[in-house]
Amino acid sequence: MNQVSKHFDVIIVGAGPAGVSCALALQNTNLNILLLDKHSFPRDKVCGDAIGGRSIKLLEKIAPDFVSELRSFGKKEFISTTRVFIDNYKPFNLYWKNESYCIKRVDFDALLLKHAVQSGKRLQFQDNFKVDTVIQEDANIIIANKSSNTYYSANMLIAADGSQSFLAKQLIDLKLDNHNFSAAVRAYYSNVGGLLPNQTEVHMYKNILPGYLWVFPLGHNLTNVGLGMLSDQVAKRKFDLKQSLKENLLHHPNLKDRFKDAQLESDVKGFGLALGSRKLTYYGNRFLLIGDAASLIDPKSGDGISNAIESGMIAATTIIHAHQQQDFSKNVLVKYQNDLTKKLGKELRNSTIILRVITYLPFLIPIVPFLMRSKWLTNIARRF
Repeated sequence: MNQVSKHFDVIIVGAGPAGVSCALALQNTNLNILLLDKHSFPRDKVCGDAIGGRSIKLLEKIAPDFVSELRSFGKKEFISTTRVFIDNYKPFNLYWKNESYCIKRVDFDALLLKHAVQSGKRLQFQDNFKVDTVIQEDANIIIANKSSNTYYSANMLIAADGSQSFLAKQLIDLKLDNHNFSAAVRAYYSNVGGLLPNQTEVHMYKNILPGYLWVFPLGHNLTNVGLGMLSDQVAKRKFDLKQSLKENLLHHPNLKDRFKDAQLESDVKGFGLALGSRKLTYYGNRFLLIGDAASLIDPKSGDGISNAIESGMIAATTIIHAHQQQDFSKNVLVKYQNDLTKKLGKELRNSTIILRVITYLPFLIPIVPFLMRSKWLTNIARRF
């Protein structure tokens, strides 16, 4: 056995919203925590850059000072409305009740991590550390970077290393499943015409169904523009997401005039989303999976941040319970699976049904504008 450099109560691998939220929820404990990430911060995270109201409400519980800091951060857009475009039908608006923002993830994630490191008295952060080994023992769980010959042990390991999680593959033999994975592309544009203050846009057209295109303003004349679709449909149709995004911005009647003077400010980058549309085991002896590593992204919207934060908070409760019991076996850690399923299970099941309807019955999409005339449905939407 190689020499273990140091032992911790908890090792969290991944310093995105899931991992950092878990660390923040543990900040008032006496636990020694190591937070690792393979990147140096600030680092880009390719996504839609939307921080929904539920995410803000959750963060207020564990990091109210951070939320205050976020409110005063200049490079963002407050969001109160989403305008939905469906083919030639009249667009309709969804009005959000809770505080929401669009902010670049390179900024949001760096701010959240900085806050956690500054406020976590027993938190140690190490960047540029790529975990390539995990060893499960009776007395410890060990992670390592073999190239640097660095080994750390812990009572518990928290896998928060994203949709392509190395640890999920090692710990629960998680395999990529295109039926439960989404592909997307994203680019930044300046000088986009026709944007309204505090409003995001979702575009659902026949030529991109069962996917959708988004236009999310970030303030300061910058806009996040992207296109996503379920991965099995991309493969089945041999669909080129980058080309389709370009063609829609150039030629679609609702978009072409608005993008004729727009300037591309970045490369068009692709990314994958591990959707919460299948049943998984999120725990085992001495480990928990959280966030995207646990495939918790909302299937209907593609939002993963709120569920990532929630799972980090639920994991923290389980970690505290396990340390009180001094029992890190799966018999105790099943609490996390039960609590997470109780909190998110119904929502993920309902979102999965909506995803399957959109995917396999896309001709029903035009009914949506008529349904949204219902005050009951619009009031449901306002709660998010």
